[in-house]
Amino acid sequence: MIDRIPSAGALGGLYTALMEAPTEQVLVVGCDMPFLNAPFLTYLAERGTDADVVLPRDEHGRHPLCASYVRRVATHLHDRITAGELRINEAISELEVTELGPEQLAPYNRDGRLLLNINTPDDYTRARTQ
Repeated sequence: MIDRIPSAGALGGLYTALMEAPTEQVLVVGCDMPFLNAPFLTYLAERGTDADVVLPRDEHGRHPLCASYVRRVATHLHDRITAGELRINEAISELEVTELGPEQLAPYNRDGRLLLNINTPDDYTRARTQ
């Protein structure tokens, strides 16, 4: 699928996903997170009705590309993109956000890799040896 707004980065992809979704709640998962598991994603989806955005937060910060969004925030994201503000964390700062902190992630993150991103060959090597 082609993003509805070209050159808007990850925020443009998120906006496109929300606009194309047939449901009011959309679970967004980055393709670089190989250690996500079904029990955690089920938990995230179940919590997804608690706010505009429900996302995990660990010692590295928020993970807005592993989150549940309500479709109605697409208009807000569109406005941010139009204004040239393309950072997801900034775009969602004005929304109702529920964070799932380390204590809530713990049952799903026993090996500490749940939210690990694999973006480079070095990341891949580190992930294989953890």
